[in-house]
Amino acid sequence: MLTMFVGYLKKIEGLKIGDYGVSLKKHELAKVYELQDQRSLEPDLKRICEKINISIFIDELDKGWDNSEDARYFVSGLLQAAQRMNEIHKNLHVYVSIRQELFENIPQIYDDAQKLRGKMVKVVWNNDTLLKFITERLRQNIPSFVRHASDQDIWDNVFDAQLEYRNTNSYNYLIDRTQLRPREFLQLVRSCIEIAVKNTKSKVNYEIITQALAKYSEDKARDLASEYRFQYPGLLEIFEQFRGRKYSLEKSEIEEIIYGIIVGEKKIDIAKWAHELDILDLVKILWEIGFLKCWVVGGLKSGRKSGSSYLGHYQHSSVILENIGRFQIHPAFWHYYNLKEK
Repeated sequence: MLTMFVGYLKKIEGLKIGDYGVSLKKHELAKVYELQDQRSLEPDLKRICEKINISIFIDELDKGWDNSEDARYFVSGLLQAAQRMNEIHKNLHVYVSIRQELFENIPQIYDDAQKLRGKMVKVVWNNDTLLKFITERLRQNIPSFVRHASDQDIWDNVFDAQLEYRNTNSYNYLIDRTQLRPREFLQLVRSCIEIAVKNTKSKVNYEIITQALAKYSEDKARDLASEYRFQYPGLLEIFEQFRGRKYSLEKSEIEEIIYGIIVGEKKIDIAKWAHELDILDLVKILWEIGFLKCWVVGGLKSGRKSGSSYLGHYQHSSVILENIGRFQIHPAFWHYYNLKEK
């Protein structure tokens, strides 16, 4: 939807002819954001709402997001329009879902933040909430006599509790290969179960997880590059510069790789925008999009159970990267890029 709308805005931009063109664009945008063309339908909508309840859900606004002024104004205007529609009738409810990082990067929202704050619900995904999310799905596909078991018991009924790999907890092993997004976690779990069923295994073990990661890891890299294709085109070429390296890197090692990308030694033609950045700027981008994690002491404050750990931007966004001495490529990409231990 966002891609289509921004395309529409580009058409409006194409009508610019001096001051008249600028005025025309502002007029057209105002009509869109304020739902002027839809106001004539309000009486009919109210009559319908007297008979039935209507709920409208708007999601996946990150698809097609390019962080442009048009995109930011669109989301800001969408929130205003949703608020306006929610005032039409008590039986009409419009819900808009937007990722936290997008919300925080839209200054246009701040002017109306006070009006919106009382109607916003912040959904935080962490290890505990994702376990509840996935086990609710699993309950629908397991024998009825165990459906009332605890979340952890439900998980252990489908997955080996401890994996052969270093006796690792299976749930932690899988969740660490996500950015704590329900969609990607569900994708990985579903792939594991499908392989287990295909191989007539009663439980998902480490071997099956490894097979599932073969495709998941590649898909994750391509999905991440696609997600940011408008802001940072050619990310796959940048990711490729880490292939076959260690997955944990000292700051100096990261800087050496980034320097090669920026000065053009790696001949990355598609990602020309990267050549204009400082080393730290590109490190920040790779961290903010989730390709890199950084070593932070005191991980407990960020929802981690260990005292020190590698954290992603989605876990602890206020990290000052200038002070970080060690980084790790996100575990989701280890398999596809053949990354190694020290």
